[in-house]
Amino acid sequence: MSKVRPAAVAGMFYPDDAATLRQMVRHFLDQATSSGAAPKAIIAPHAGYLYSGAVAASAYHLLEGRR
Repeated sequence: MSKVRPAAVAGMFYPDDAATLRQMVRHFLDQATSSGAAPKAIIAPHAGYLYSGAVAASAYHLLEGRR
């Protein structure tokens, strides 16, 4: 049986409401711009979406349309 641990910092570094979090991430991804070839690896920030969300989204934007 798999258990899911509750988020320890929800509401501190990112919204604790799922719909608000989804909207925030979608906004970062929609606003992301990047150019260049698809990377072989990504090292993206993840702490405090208000601080690092736009930078992380630009890294993941490089993967758009690729599997």
